Amino acid sequence: MIRKLSIGQDCYFQWNPPQGLAESTPTLTINWPAGATNYVMAAWRANDVVTAISADRKFLTCTWGSSAIFSSFSQGEPQLAFLDVNGKGQIPVRVLRLSAVDTGSPTTIGTLELAEPLPHSVLMAGSPAATLVWPTWVVLIPASDIPSAQTRPILWKTTYKVSIDDYSPGTYITDRGELAAVKAPFDTALTDAQLLKIFPGLSAAFSQGQASWREQIQSGLDLLLGRLLPELPEGMYEDNLAGSQWLRAHALATAIVILSDLIMRGVDRREALLVAEAQLDQEIKLRLARKEWIDLNSDGDIDVAEVSPSSAMLGMIRSHVTDATVMDLSSELGRTPDAYSRFRVTGDR
Repeated sequence: MIRKLSIGQDCYFQWNPPQGLAESTPTLTINWPAGATNYVMAAWRANDVVTAISADRKFLTCTWGSSAIFSSFSQGEPQLAFLDVNGKGQIPVRVLRLSAVDTGSPTTIGTLELAEPLPHSVLMAGSPAATLVWPTWVVLIPASDIPSAQTRPILWKTTYKVSIDDYSPGTYITDRGELAAVKAPFDTALTDAQLLKIFPGLSAAFSQGQASWREQIQSGLDLLLGRLLPELPEGMYEDNLAGSQWLRAHALATAIVILSDLIMRGVDRREALLVAEAQLDQEIKLRLARKEWIDLNSDGDIDVAEVSPSSAMLGMIRSHVTDATVMDLSSELGRTPDAYSRFRVTGDR
């Protein structure tokens, strides 16, 4: 999905290579309306040296690199890393949590728990025998660089070289995407606690390989927006809507993601999935018909004419549109509106 930048605020751009590891410091290029700007990214964390691997291949004993001990993990979400076996190969892993630390001072040694065991045993030979490499890069985009008006799409790209081992020549890969500068990014504020409050039964579906529902909540948001955006008129996006009004819809979409995953793992949740699908469709129709607020002018503020706007005013639900009746809403919108037709019950259609 498109990344959001908040107008008037400094924003961090976080990036993971879609394939492998970047061999050198990558540069982010953003094509702003005023011209392209380059940003040199920095590693999220320095590499750590792996000194031992548990018998079940689930725990890594590490000597911390220059970033020192972990302060925390981001909201319980597993962190992507690569176990580099002395330049002879890279094994992708997801680090779940910091499970133990050395009691010495300063603390330089600790144990990390993986979300999944390593797929095979690793020969610990050489110095260092293995290194835990963190692929995440970040850069701060200053508020002064972000357009002052809502703007989309803004294109970005970064080119990097990736090699799997010391024997291959490597290849160059360009990763591309889109940004949107918005006043108020769409946010339903759905959390783990709220998700389980709405659907307590989902607690039984929690996987041992995760510490939160954060990844599923993000996937649920992608699913919700994929169904919501086609229902909005051209030139209007989710950021024009009151995010809090879509909390239940977001929870339903997240439940669909979780139930679909259970089915893929052999757990029969097809009936529950069908119920969630039907409820999500119903919830979207209900929220579109009873909008609390919509930011018509994309200024991030609630204006009088934007509170509980009518469906006719917005043309929000396409099934409401029909014959050649043109609605003049110039006085309400402060501009010449688009022409919409309204269907009648007695019409041929």
